[in-house]
Amino acid sequence: MIPRIMELASKQGIFVNSIGLHRPTLEDVFLHFTGKTIRKEETGKMYHMQRMLRTRMRN
Repeated sequence: MIPRIMELASKQGIFVNSIGLHRPTLEDVFLHFTGKTIRKEETGKMYHMQRMLRTRMRN
């Protein structure tokens, strides 16, 4: 599809500075389906677990 995209862009007078292709990562798939990155999810869970542990240690 990249050659076709470049051809269409050229016909429309659009300059393409760079274009690339990569296989999706697990994070790409997660972001696509959830709208969130894995890191955001992990950070939120980690913060919640730390708060729970602090609360338990105080009691």
